[in-house]
Amino acid sequence: CCVVQKAKLESYNSSLRIHLQADRFLHKMVRSIVGACVEVARGGAEVGLIRRNLGDVNKEWPKKENWIWAEPQGLSLEKVIYTDYEY
Repeated sequence: CCVVQKAKLESYNSSLRIHLQADRFLHKMVRSIVGACVEVARGGAEVGLIRRNLGDVNKEWPKKENWIWAEPQGLSLEKVIYTDYEY
């Protein structure tokens, strides 16, 4: 299970910035969250989509062909923090 600790959306010039913080990320997790945010913003999906999908860890996930993934271009990793690592 992954815990998204912080999700922040902000408008910047003519673009959208999405800041995510979690205890860890799964493969394509950020692309899936960002893709869903963009789809909701465009009006192509209902507003509760993201909260519903992230909130219910026991639910059956949609089929892979129905997933919404953002393109990797434009996504960047800002920082990695290892809290359990000793230097």
